Amino acid sequence: MSLVELFRLAIRSLWIHKLRAFLATLGILFGVAAVISMVSINESTKRQALQQFEALGISNIRVKSTKPVQKERQAGGRQFVLKYGVLPEDVSHLCAVVPNLAGHCISRRMKKNIWYGDERSPITVLGVEPSYARLNNLRLRGGRFISDLDQEFAAQVCVLGGGASRDLFKSLNPVGSSIKIEHRHFDIVGALEDMSEGSATAEAHFGSYVFIPYNACLERYGKYNIIREPGRMEGEEVYVDELVLALSAPESVMPAATVVRHYFERTHPSQDYEIVVPLELLRQREQARRVFNLVMLVIASISLLVGGIGIMNIMLANVAERTKEIGTRRALGARKRDILQQFLIESVTLTLIGGFMGIFVGVGITRIMVGIIAAFLPFEFAIEPFAIIISFAIATAVGVTFGTYPAARAAALPPLNALRAE
Repeated sequence: MSLVELFRLAIRSLWIHKLRAFLATLGILFGVAAVISMVSINESTKRQALQQFEALGISNIRVKSTKPVQKERQAGGRQFVLKYGVLPEDVSHLCAVVPNLAGHCISRRMKKNIWYGDERSPITVLGVEPSYARLNNLRLRGGRFISDLDQEFAAQVCVLGGGASRDLFKSLNPVGSSIKIEHRHFDIVGALEDMSEGSATAEAHFGSYVFIPYNACLERYGKYNIIREPGRMEGEEVYVDELVLALSAPESVMPAATVVRHYFERTHPSQDYEIVVPLELLRQREQARRVFNLVMLVIASISLLVGGIGIMNIMLANVAERTKEIGTRRALGARKRDILQQFLIESVTLTLIGGFMGIFVGVGITRIMVGIIAAFLPFEFAIEPFAIIISFAIATAVGVTFGTYPAARAAALPPLNALRAE
């Protein structure tokens, strides 16, 4: 009997007890669906994380100035200046000693009032160097970014983030216009792409910022942040809010990070800095993701195992009910191998049906879950083909494994005893 005829016979036999066959496939169905949905959602999470880390720059090291625990002010003092963070000499030294350095940039952050016409908006202003756009993967919608000449002459020019451009100019092209930052006019020479909706890229992160040359930031607004509170006035002296060191290759990141950490541990005992290594964070996240994948696959495999036990149960019931049929076929010349094949194909057919149904259910569950998550976070739908292949292969293996014993038991029935069965 050909394989096609065996499958046709198996489907006909299972159709007689449709409900029982369907209930037997539920374990396989949910097992396959669980594998597909969990692995695919995990893959979507991985892509989201990669977008975030690519925005930070996989080959970058970021050193941020952080305010240390404030020391007690001098007795009777009503004002003082707290100096902290990355200094220009730190930048010069690290650029000289960090191995395989491909570039660097610094930035200074300020919260300022931006005026366009009669409209006023409090917006974060970043004083940056020309290399900032390249090292942070910023993309321009129009115009240009800050140039070396702008930096050298501390030109009063600026570039708008996508969100800032939308808030100030709506749908108009801002390039060529001018805005007022506090009391100084700045010409708009460029605008970033507006990627703020449902995106985790650098453009979205910097979308609400206004970028000006770093030298213009220091010369026009100084190195001090003034904090006024009732009864006191406090100043913060900060030269660099963030230093970005770009390495020539990802392999150079970890050795360079060690050099940077040792330097700051030695020169900044007050711990007024924070070192962020995106590659290090990515590796930690990947390790956690692999553990999560393994746990989820074990849970899904248990579901498949339960499904396999259900299939074995129904196949043993089939053998018991069809003992006389087995005896008749043996009496008419069927070999043990033919009986074994018949019941084994029925078992595999059950698992294949459950597997196919599980694929559709798994894809549906993934779409629903991603849709729910996307309502709160930027998230993309992604089905991992590997999950479909591996889950279907495991389901087939379960069908063969748990169907072998009932099939072998049917094939081993003596023909005379089988014919006498009621």
